[in-house]
Amino acid sequence: MEESLSVLVKKKVSSLFIVQLMIRRIHAKVEYGDFQTPLELAKIVCQQLIELGVSPDVIVEPTCGVGNFIEAASLLFQSTKKIIGVEVNQKYLQEVRTKKQFIQDERIELRHADFFHFDWSSLINHLDGNVLVLGNFPWVTNSQQGSINGKNLPKKSNFQNHNGLDAITGKSNFDISEWMLIQVIQWLQGRDASLAMLCKTSVSRKVLSHLHSRSLNLAYCATYKIDAKKYFDATVEACLLFCKFDSNSKNYFCNIFSSLKSSEHYQIGYRSNVLIKDIASFETLSQFYDVNSGTKWRSGIKHDCSNIMELRKIGNAFVNGIGEAVELEETYLFPLIKGSDVAQNRIETTNRYVLVTQKFVGEPTECIKDLAPKT
Repeated sequence: MEESLSVLVKKKVSSLFIVQLMIRRIHAKVEYGDFQTPLELAKIVCQQLIELGVSPDVIVEPTCGVGNFIEAASLLFQSTKKIIGVEVNQKYLQEVRTKKQFIQDERIELRHADFFHFDWSSLINHLDGNVLVLGNFPWVTNSQQGSINGKNLPKKSNFQNHNGLDAITGKSNFDISEWMLIQVIQWLQGRDASLAMLCKTSVSRKVLSHLHSRSLNLAYCATYKIDAKKYFDATVEACLLFCKFDSNSKNYFCNIFSSLKSSEHYQIGYRSNVLIKDIASFETLSQFYDVNSGTKWRSGIKHDCSNIMELRKIGNAFVNGIGEAVELEETYLFPLIKGSDVAQNRIETTNRYVLVTQKFVGEPTECIKDLAPKT
């Protein structure tokens, strides 16, 4: 009996140790945003950069992990003189050093360093020729780091320039990769260089916004959607962010491609200091945009029951979406113009109406039974 109890205790202790080990590994994965880029995807990215005409003298991967981007770059960028990989995890560096490509390629230089404490400016400033910064920064936010007491964070600062409470509440949450990308952009200002980084799509938009708000140099920008579920088992919109820099261009637009293989794209960019989702469509409809107009445009009203709330006026009768003729006062009826009507410039007249029973959220509706009993 005592022996059986001893075995049971040992099993429980062993199970507890395994659980604790798993939790530590999960925490480490979260803390370092540890989504290692598959070699297949790294090769596709490098091939796409070559097709874009990228021919760097030096390639730098600031968080090289197990070295798949280093390996892909070594195989595909044959004319590059030096490939530098920096990584905080010693085990990953040891794994990279055992790879056949590292042993055979004398251009590869590995350094053990923490991104947040390394003197990047000194390294970049001493590099000659065209530089490509390549890789995949951590996909983790600072609030996620806080939830596990993670230390893989930059020194705290209000780099987004939030005011008052915004700086210490929800709006101050940010992706670590956003902060890291902004640092890379600072290194590459004033020189011919490129940035090619896998990141969340939302982060790529914020990077463009940062470049515009700070009037930083940008020659060209594009994003290429990637299948994050396939490559990282992550349910998130993700892309390859590609930027080219020079000493004077300020082109604040971004071409949006649906995949790394696609040639079709649309362009987002700034007009009157507003980020426009589709520049071509905006230019087509620009006559409707007037920054000095006294009219305030709103995007419209959504109804869960549009077949009931939206009406057409046929003769003197109002007919709803299911074909019923209804008799209503006009107290709460308003002319309705669809987005398609605006696009086709059909805005002078309309036979559509919408029932709107409140002018603001929470407005009492009890008075309707007296003001408009049929409604």
